[in-house]
Amino acid sequence: MTQEPSSFDTQPPAKERDISPAMIIAAIILILAVVFIFQNTDTSDVSFLWLDLAAPTWVWFFILFLVGVAVGWFGHMLRLRRQAKKAGRA
Repeated sequence: MTQEPSSFDTQPPAKERDISPAMIIAAIILILAVVFIFQNTDTSDVSFLWLDLAAPTWVWFFILFLVGVAVGWFGHMLRLRRQAKKAGRA
């Protein structure tokens, strides 16, 4: 009597279980980010207009990163809007 393998016994095809280069790069970036955070835990003071704020250095870098992402996204949206207007006129 032969026993049919259950779905738990079978392995997915080799192509589905391979680690992609993008996953390796993402893991490296994650490791570097964690190292960066642990190396920049000292508190830094930032004065902006009337605000005097104190937070760990990595928080300030993260805030600057988010501001840069937002500026890039808005710039991209403006460019797409201009291209759509030009395409509408032509």
